[in-house]
Amino acid sequence: MNWNNEVTLVSEKLIMDDVGNQISQTAENVILCEKKNVTRQEFYEASSSGFKPSLVLNIHAYEYNNETKLIFEGEMYVIIRTYNVDLERLELTCERDLGKR
Repeated sequence: MNWNNEVTLVSEKLIMDDVGNQISQTAENVILCEKKNVTRQEFYEASSSGFKPSLVLNIHAYEYNNETKLIFEGEMYVIIRTYNVDLERLELTCERDLGKR
């Protein structure tokens, strides 16, 4: 395994400001990951459901806290699927978030 890439997991939550308005607050967590290829089968199956997977990463499962987005190599991605490879590894399938970065 080659865990030499960095990924930033991004979590977002709504909080209330002083006057009661909801504002979005983000938190970032930088961890190491292993980059994998999107398989042909996975790409076509996801495409039939309206998704466009463009990135697959393996991370340590204990470092994931249900984040919905991540930043990899300067690009923002939305996490569209998680898969437990084994007790220690979690696979994240992502598509590029065209509205960010």
